Amino acid sequence: MTAWFLQILKKIRASGISIVPPKKREVLLVFPNGYEIVSVFISPANIVIADPERLNLYFLIRTLFSKDRSITNYLCFFIRYIQPRVVFTFVDNYVPFYGLKNLIPEPKYVAVQNGIRNNFSMEPHQGFLESIGNQPAASAQIDFVCVFDQSYSNLYRSLVATKCLVTGNIKNNLTEIPGDVTTMYDIAYISQYPASPLEGNSSKIYFNDVSFPIENFYAAESLAVNFLSKYCEGHNLSFVVCGKRDKNFSAEREFFENAMQYQPGDFVPRSTDRSTLDLAVSARIVITIDSTIGYELFSRGMRVAFFSGRLQASNAEGNRPVKDMEFGYPNNIEPTGKFWTNEASESELVRILDYLRTVTDEEWASEIAPYNESLMAYQPGNPVFKKLLLELGLTLIDGVKSDA
Repeated sequence: MTAWFLQILKKIRASGISIVPPKKREVLLVFPNGYEIVSVFISPANIVIADPERLNLYFLIRTLFSKDRSITNYLCFFIRYIQPRVVFTFVDNYVPFYGLKNLIPEPKYVAVQNGIRNNFSMEPHQGFLESIGNQPAASAQIDFVCVFDQSYSNLYRSLVATKCLVTGNIKNNLTEIPGDVTTMYDIAYISQYPASPLEGNSSKIYFNDVSFPIENFYAAESLAVNFLSKYCEGHNLSFVVCGKRDKNFSAEREFFENAMQYQPGDFVPRSTDRSTLDLAVSARIVITIDSTIGYELFSRGMRVAFFSGRLQASNAEGNRPVKDMEFGYPNNIEPTGKFWTNEASESELVRILDYLRTVTDEEWASEIAPYNESLMAYQPGNPVFKKLLLELGLTLIDGVKSDA
């Protein structure tokens, strides 16, 4: 029995397992991620979930008694049984998904981008982009990838045989923000603190063969909040750190409170799926390093400062250039601009904040216009995604059906 299945059996004991095979449906979703999104368009009665982390006993047994006991073969048994019209995943960095069409070509396969993508990993040469590129020739293929912007379209098409549709972030397009939000802070910083405490953590982050101690990789987070606390003290401004983790994860709060060496700001842990968004939009200016939500807010026209100095702050081995860490990747953009920098310095953050505090709304709209589609498209109502669903022959929740 493979190591993968030994791990799975342990998970089964801890989390339970579904026993009865699901009914045949039009849509199969690999991982539950995105269910709340696709069910806005497709009736839940037409959706079934194949979760590689919560297995179905029927398909597990079939996989155990086959020659190939891989998770890919498990998903193949699932797909053959359900016979869906379309197989979706909103975990677009799940590499096995890109090999399914080569094995079972009949359904349409659609991956939906749900986060900023780069080539970092916890092991050497295991980054998402590198892993796709290392698959056997012609095996990495799906029908469509819904991407944030044109640069991601170019990136995915260089790695996978597919057609890309620029949809922006579909969840962001669906999220409504009231026009009369009360301003609570002058500046909000969006945390990207990892799921495990950094102190005493010996793990490394790898980019190909370049390694970063995990504590160094997140050093830019501490620097940004330290510079921000000094800036706010000097200008009598209020600020808040929007936590990435919930209230039970004390390491994140301690990390940022230690970074506030000048004026202390508020730290608000994450409480719901959209609590970070709701808190960030209550600020006049948002600061981020490279968070997806930072790009989402920018796409809506908010004043966002991109402090993309993770490489410089990390003291990487040889400090070799890593484009994935730079602002706007995979676009090729100048290292500094009016609202962004790839340099982890106090003077750069001061320069950007001075600009964002004084620029008029009209000037800001003119400044960001050239970047609206190239950094992240914003498509309220998701017209491109809805058109794709119709072209795939799916029945939408409002009763509209394609002619396919």
